[in-house]
Amino acid sequence: MMRKMKCTGICVLALIMLFVTKLSCFSQEEMPITSKSKEAVRLYKEARNMSENFLFDQSLKKYDEALKLDPDFAVAYLSKSVYVADYKSRMSNLHEAKKRMDNISEGERYFILIHEAWYNSEEDKMWNNLDKLIAMYPNDKYLNNLAGELNYIWQNYDKALGYFKKSVDIDNDYAAAINMLGYSYRALEDYKQAEKYFKRYITLLPNNAAPYDSYADFLLAMEKYDEAIQYYQKAVEMNDGYYYSLRRIGNIYILKEEYDKARDFFVQFQNKATNLGSQMAALQDIAITYLYEENKEKAIKTFDQYTELAQRNNNSYYEVTALANKGLIYSCCDDPKKGLDYYNKALQILENSDLTEVQKNELRINNAMLKLHAYIELEAFDKCAEELERCRKLTAELNNTFVDNWIKILTAYNDLRQDNIDQAIEKLENINVNYIMKLYYLALAYEMDGNFEKANKYYAEMLNTKESGLNLALYYKRVKDKVKD
Repeated sequence: MMRKMKCTGICVLALIMLFVTKLSCFSQEEMPITSKSKEAVRLYKEARNMSENFLFDQSLKKYDEALKLDPDFAVAYLSKSVYVADYKSRMSNLHEAKKRMDNISEGERYFILIHEAWYNSEEDKMWNNLDKLIAMYPNDKYLNNLAGELNYIWQNYDKALGYFKKSVDIDNDYAAAINMLGYSYRALEDYKQAEKYFKRYITLLPNNAAPYDSYADFLLAMEKYDEAIQYYQKAVEMNDGYYYSLRRIGNIYILKEEYDKARDFFVQFQNKATNLGSQMAALQDIAITYLYEENKEKAIKTFDQYTELAQRNNNSYYEVTALANKGLIYSCCDDPKKGLDYYNKALQILENSDLTEVQKNELRINNAMLKLHAYIELEAFDKCAEELERCRKLTAELNNTFVDNWIKILTAYNDLRQDNIDQAIEKLENINVNYIMKLYYLALAYEMDGNFEKANKYYAEMLNTKESGLNLALYYKRVKDKVKD
């Protein structure tokens, strides 16, 4: 998520600090970058440029080069924390950045604290620190772009659009913000404007793989699947390290219901992946293709492979995730008791793991919500109340919109299973973000209420998301059959 921060001039300040001279990059417009090495700053900027254009593996090598020249380069550690593939490395690099906060500018300190709050799901802290940083450097195009990206992630698309526009007002050829203007307009369904910015991105960086991948995403949204595949393939051909596009091609073949072809591309993605996170994502994608085919057994076997890979890498996080996903498959496929067995086993491994307390709490929250769902399926409403209370205790200090929305979705489903249809509809309609399960339960509620027109509207929205995922795969066939009827 780090974005390129251009310095219009470098001023050398003589600071005697532990017998080390620090060089700082200052501008009236932009946040300073503190390092004892000019060359490290140059490498850092190169790395950010690569990160902006989604060349994450290459950018990490550049960050490492910068850190060899300046082992106390705080924001280089911070930037590395964003792009490393595993949680332990992320938090380790964040820790290194925080250790050096006394020797950097106030703006850089806020910069680090924004990301710490983001990683810890502390939304209020994240937005508060971001507001303070933007107020300090309102004309820093990189910080405006960062603010836009965070709002985009939280699906505040109108607000994101404003920040990206500000970045482009500052620098009319700022490629990263131009790309994200395309995505923001696409999210707001202004496809004419979206295409304009995606094509401009290609014009700015014709020899880079990223713009072709972005334009393929636009074509995907327009349901021009074959054209999208051509652009994704062009991105891979331009840069063999741009293997993420292979995953997007696999997703298109899921949308085309050509599951064997989808699996072929996910295997290619897995074989080219240079980090554990991508390899795990590929296995999950393969499992999902089997769920679209309603082949629960092969999906479970694929998650067995996922577990084996996690264990070989001594990664408890992914081991717990595999069990949670198996539990969800059983819970959604008429065996919630077996689902609970997997959730309990996952919780046991979690509590005995060496994961950090923050990460454990994230997985505890997920476990509590999954168990709540299983108890709803079992109509064990007394247990639902206990698990809901556990959810609320675990999330009391977070104030995290995503988690809060999921608790609302599950409580609405709990209402629905007890025939409190109006109550369920009211809760679901008041959630602004269209998660797959929100759409599913809302459609189900209107169907139970006899409003088949609205039910079909929400079922159709589920099918038209242009994304594949575990939740959609589990319900896809039954929803498609309802829409046909």
